Amino acid sequence: RETNIEQEEELPMIWEDTEQQKFYEEILDPKDVIPAVLLQTGKKEVEKTEDAKEEEVEVKTHEELKAEREERKAELASDFELYLARVSKAESAKQVDDVVIEFFHEWNTKGNRRALATTLFKVHRTKLHMLAPHSRLIAIVAPYMKDVPNYVLTGLNKELEYIKKEKDPVLIESKIRTVLYLCELCKFKVCPPGVILDMYKEFLDDFTQHHAELCAHILQCCGRFLLYTPETTTRTDNLLERMARLKNAKSLGLRLEIMLEDAYYQVKPPENKKKQ
Repeated sequence: RETNIEQEEELPMIWEDTEQQKFYEEILDPKDVIPAVLLQTGKKEVEKTEDAKEEEVEVKTHEELKAEREERKAELASDFELYLARVSKAESAKQVDDVVIEFFHEWNTKGNRRALATTLFKVHRTKLHMLAPHSRLIAIVAPYMKDVPNYVLTGLNKELEYIKKEKDPVLIESKIRTVLYLCELCKFKVCPPGVILDMYKEFLDDFTQHHAELCAHILQCCGRFLLYTPETTTRTDNLLERMARLKNAKSLGLRLEIMLEDAYYQVKPPENKKKQ
């Protein structure tokens, strides 16, 4: 028990506990568990090449070959849809790692990578708990399938540009989803921290009620990560203090004031709480 307490005390302020630290920092490297040939192309692609060679030998009519191909294609499509359904529900670190390994072994084609990226991107605004596991999956495949993180980041950046222009208060849930997804990807070092800090600064520049709420979500999700990562400490601290001044100067209403205060102290706990 004492050892656990010591470990918790030694944790950098970035993480709440060792379990959270492991989830974000101890991620699978596919090359440790997957044959090199499958990192570039899946088993299905390798089999296709072998099938093509066999077809040269086998004497089959064009119609027979076509019918077989169509049947096999339909089976694969159905199996792949089931696989994507498992991806959309993979929540624990082990579940995420397992679906990644399966993808490399069974499904690694260009078309399937796009389908995987689309599934990962389209997280519904009511399923925010899936953003962290999806971000972990993207971080694992990123070095070997650049098209997956590129697709997701491009989509999120487009949404972010729209968020900055759109003032419709009805869309707050969708805006929160976009902001939190970028924050989760930042903690996995897929999204550059500068993107989050620029977004935070722009929300402070135009500190409307919506933008104030989004600032609170940024801090709750990755404020500690940004403040206690040496490269971003100074800029994050300056923006935090600017937000505190804006909160005191503006009439945002009690709900938002409490939300911003809670987010601020979650990132920068008072000295007496740090010692407890």
